[in-house]
Amino acid sequence: MSEARQKLESIIQEFSVEKFTHFFREKSRRYRVINESYNRFNDDNFKDGLKLGEIDFEDGKLLVCAFEVTKDLSERRGQKNPI
Repeated sequence: MSEARQKLESIIQEFSVEKFTHFFREKSRRYRVINESYNRFNDDNFKDGLKLGEIDFEDGKLLVCAFEVTKDLSERRGQKNPI
C-alpha cells in the first residue's frame, strides 16, 4: 500500500478537517484553502457542508468538500449530483 493511500485510510478511520486539508496541501502546491459553507447542499443524508479548498488544473478544477453524513451510506447513495 502506498504512503498516500495509508494516509487516506488513516483520515477515513479518524476523520478531521485539519488532517484532510493537510493531506491535500502536502500533495499539491496548487491547493488553496477556502473554508466556505456549503450548507446549501444539505439534505436528508448530508449536513454541515464545507468547501475546504480547491486545486486549479489547466483543464478543470478539483473541489475538496466535507459533509457530515446523517445516515449510513451505501456506495451508490454516497454520490452527490453534480453542481
